[in-house]
Amino acid sequence: MNLPQLPWDAVSEHDHKIVTTSLKVAEVFGKRHDHVLRDIKAIWLPKSGEPNETISEFWHLNFEQRDYVDDRGKTYPMVEMTFDGFAMLVMGYTGEKAMLFKIAYIAAFNRMTERLARDDFHKALAAERAYFERYPERRVMRELAMVGEPYWYIGQLVGRAAATVGKAIRDMVKWGMMDGKSLALARDGMASWWAYRRQHRHQLSLL
Repeated sequence: MNLPQLPWDAVSEHDHKIVTTSLKVAEVFGKRHDHVLRDIKAIWLPKSGEPNETISEFWHLNFEQRDYVDDRGKTYPMVEMTFDGFAMLVMGYTGEKAMLFKIAYIAAFNRMTERLARDDFHKALAAERAYFERYPERRVMRELAMVGEPYWYIGQLVGRAAATVGKAIRDMVKWGMMDGKSLALARDGMASWWAYRRQHRHQLSLL
């Protein structure tokens, strides 16, 4: 499929969100910027002049007003928007050319999402590797906790107090190194027979 070329910065990341701006939408779709700002405002403020609560919440989640400086050094307002905000805005833009630009924009959002997901995965993997190189005993803690072993028993094996084991486990759940739901099941004795074998179910309270 031959799609029109978008500006290199049509879609970007800002504050951990994938966004575009009213300036870029105006540039891509060949519209005046003030008209795009008018269309964005109309999403939030209907002709009646009374914004609906649900629409207002959507607007504030997906649109954010920012300033930009033009080539002459003057400051003007623009609006940054998420994919959902973009989709709502361009819904009414019709014609074959507009449709092609919509598809190109969607592809650009998808590419950015995939790239950030890959980057986040590799960063998380590297951070986890560094964490366990620094605290090798915590890898053992994680493996034993995920099969339902009580903290006092894990502590005996790694030479740490049960409270220290519990804090390390909570930290690993918080940082995404462990699945909290699976851990809860294991510690409740539902995913493992190890804890039942030791008959220390009073040690298996959930986090």
